[in-house]
Amino acid sequence: MYLGRIGNFFEPFEGSTYGKITGALYAGLFPYTGCSYFTALSAYDILISDATAVSFAECVLPFLLYIIPIGITMSCVGTASGNLFIVGQMFMVAGRDGLMPYIFSMKHYESNIPVIAILFEIILSFIFLYFISNIRKLIICVGMINWTCILLTVVGLIVLRYKHPNRERPIKVPLIISIVFISILIILIVTSVLNDLENISTSLFLLTTTIPTYMFCVMWKKKPSDFNCRYNSFVIMLQKLFHIIYDEHNE
Repeated sequence: MYLGRIGNFFEPFEGSTYGKITGALYAGLFPYTGCSYFTALSAYDILISDATAVSFAECVLPFLLYIIPIGITMSCVGTASGNLFIVGQMFMVAGRDGLMPYIFSMKHYESNIPVIAILFEIILSFIFLYFISNIRKLIICVGMINWTCILLTVVGLIVLRYKHPNRERPIKVPLIISIVFISILIILIVTSVLNDLENISTSLFLLTTTIPTYMFCVMWKKKPSDFNCRYNSFVIMLQKLFHIIYDEHNE
């Protein structure tokens, strides 16, 4: 996906084998491994543990006690690296479709990587770290922003279902599933607000800053000519510096 190869989304099962389907099945079952913790730990032990996997290893696999944290660290690094490219690809598509400044739609002419989108994501991460230095608060704030965005996305899907009922859709999910999902998200968000108002308020404040940014960068079409000239010069400088070009879909 991070290389811009999204053709498999149109024919998701083309070229699939039983081995790939089995791998996908096991990947889907992987979250249920958390239930195995209850075979060795009580609910109280899990709640008070700072690292549940390490506590589980102490009880069941003491000889792997020092290997488990290393494996968890490698897993987190891999997940973070994957998310970095995936979110960068999302920014690139948003820039290509006019939902973000078009500069995000540019990518490296050889590696096909959305360089500007990834750099913006990295800068945004450092801004979050500057204002929220506590890792626990950062996790809470980012999680809250993530779930709020997912909630708004699903609500938007329902609105589009009624406003454009005849539009072609590759996947059409029953509305009852969307409604149940929205209800669960609302419960999670409201519960989080009641339990940790300070961090949630920070999350919502950071989320609302996207509104004036979108209005200035995207909605405001008739910008002053002087601003457009400076902006275009800045874009050309970035193109020369990072060897980036417009996405082929922009043509």
